[in-house]
Amino acid sequence: MKIFDFQLICSKIFSSIKLKLTYLMCLKKLLHFKQKMSD
Repeated sequence: MKIFDFQLICSKIFSSIKLKLTYLMCLKKLLHFKQKMSD
């Protein structure tokens, strides 16, 4: 998956809330998960 896909997922989940902090936390967790999967 590309980073853009993660951004799209996060933005869809939090589109109604629109909290940047929540969005960044979501993105950070997903990227961390991606790193675990690639190891």
